[in-house]
Amino acid sequence: RLSDTDISNLVDKLSERKRLGRFTKYPKAAIYHFKKVDGRLFEGMARIEGGTGFISRVRREYTKEITSEPLRQAFALVAISHSLGYHLPLGVTSVACGISPSVLFQEISNGQLRKMIYAEPKGLRTRHRIFASMLVEHALDQLDRFNLTLSLMKSLAPYMNPQTIRKQTLAYLVVRRLMDEDVVRQHVGRDQVTKWYESLEDTYEWDARFWEQRALAELNLEAYGKARSYAEEAVKIQRHPFTLNTLGTVLVRTAIDNYPADAGEAYEAFFEGAGYLREARDSILWRNKYPYTTFFSYALRFVQKN
Repeated sequence: RLSDTDISNLVDKLSERKRLGRFTKYPKAAIYHFKKVDGRLFEGMARIEGGTGFISRVRREYTKEITSEPLRQAFALVAISHSLGYHLPLGVTSVACGISPSVLFQEISNGQLRKMIYAEPKGLRTRHRIFASMLVEHALDQLDRFNLTLSLMKSLAPYMNPQTIRKQTLAYLVVRRLMDEDVVRQHVGRDQVTKWYESLEDTYEWDARFWEQRALAELNLEAYGKARSYAEEAVKIQRHPFTLNTLGTVLVRTAIDNYPADAGEAYEAFFEGAGYLREARDSILWRNKYPYTTFFSYALRFVQKN
């Protein structure tokens, strides 16, 4: 990461060398650009001229330099996980792409993947997280991301149970992020979100967080009935502040967005949701801002509408 002084000096040098790209007329905007990415040099430099050359390189490595489809899948799977901030265990990658661990390790050590994937004690990663993000965004289409993320979730499922969740193992952390409704929407597109969760129901139906995220996904699709049912299922599996907060969120948003002003059903849904938020807030295990943020944000909207 660059300090503010480093950023200023770098922008001056880039301006001197006529390499400010779209910021040529506005060097101060280039300074803001680097600050917006928290001073991360690689990310800032990759995008400052539009990143076209770098993106082309990422695509070429993925589509041309790897000739084996299973190895290409392994590269993509590691990139998906690393783009979310996590290494991916070798064994999980092996199962997901259908290559034996020994063959995969050999390809990483001195084969087609030797410059693309790094094996470390924590697991596998690409050479840089931004590289992984660009590969996921620009080299994979939505169908690729749909199939690959499903394969990854199913390959990680054997490592998921209440004990691994309590210990927050690497497998749990990867699943947790892949399951987030906003991450799913980014990967597969709004129209495929419902199908993605449906494909994993038999695998993760025991997990309260799966139903929470599915509820929020349906809420954002304005499927209010399904959203409530899934949020209720999460509370049924595990009644704790997270699930209560999710159910409360679904109900207060439904009260505002799904009913006309001054409808009796709107008041009923809002105050029922507020009750769940209060229960979450009052939990002795809960010291979090979410119930407060949810309540006051939606209370203001509810009052303004009604």
